[in-house]
Amino acid sequence: MTTTSNRFNIQKRKNNDNCSRNLIEVVRYTPEELAQKKIEEREAVKEIHDFVSSFYAGKITVNDETTIPSLILDISLPEKMFAIEFNGLFDVKPKDFNAKKTKLCLDNGIHLFNIFADEWKNKKDIVKSMLKHRLNVSERKIHARDCEIRPVEKSLEREFLNNSHISGTAQSKGAFGLFYENELVMIISLKVPIQKKYLFTVELLRLASAQNTSVTGGFSKLFKHVKEWCAANGFEKMIAYSDKRFGQGKVYSENGFEHKGTTSSVDYWYTNGGKRHFRFKFRAQPGKPEKQVAEENGVWKTYGCAHNIFHYDLKK
Repeated sequence: MTTTSNRFNIQKRKNNDNCSRNLIEVVRYTPEELAQKKIEEREAVKEIHDFVSSFYAGKITVNDETTIPSLILDISLPEKMFAIEFNGLFDVKPKDFNAKKTKLCLDNGIHLFNIFADEWKNKKDIVKSMLKHRLNVSERKIHARDCEIRPVEKSLEREFLNNSHISGTAQSKGAFGLFYENELVMIISLKVPIQKKYLFTVELLRLASAQNTSVTGGFSKLFKHVKEWCAANGFEKMIAYSDKRFGQGKVYSENGFEHKGTTSSVDYWYTNGGKRHFRFKFRAQPGKPEKQVAEENGVWKTYGCAHNIFHYDLKK
């Protein structure tokens, strides 16, 4: 390890062309603190492994280097063509690290599920629910035909999304939900983009089911109602985004949305090594570019993936 100052330690790992090892760590820790961070990361990966093995009896491999020879998969379920990437926050990875690794997995027929350290620490129950849903072992399964559609009040929308969606709540124009025996079990929230190019367009802002709950036919039923609401309110097109950290947006393709490509850049946040912060918190100020603002606050960038973009023609 080469020490460049009292605040920065730089370690260069084995350098080759694959995205698993071509990584430079730049951290604001002493060597002892860095060693502890690495221990915490290994413990988190073990926790995830132990959780998955508690409900999945198939083969699970940690640090899998054989499924895709050019990659190291943190946790791999080869029989399910599913893998989990745990992203620590103490290091700095190349901007396209997660995007490239996710694509390489997809090219080999493997769904890579990306988890940030702060998500596992602070939203563990949501992550666990998402993993079970992706592996089709949700604890509760409900049929949409047994549910009632209702508008969702703001306070309930906020509470439900904070408990069920990995990104939490967001400012919306409104939301509709499926209620099973008077319990909200699935929600769609909507917003109207402010950009002029999105005139007469509504955005599907959040889609979520209650924790540990799968609603068969839920999206189709909700979407049919949402389309009727959109027509009554003069909207002609709907857009939706699917974070490639978790999936490819299959539910949209299956319900008549047209895939229009991906966002031009990957998501990024700023982190202090413990949690991520939205980049807007460190936006440029008069006389100070964003990079300087971030450096003065002791934070650095951490990157996710791009989003798939879907459009639906509401006029058809």
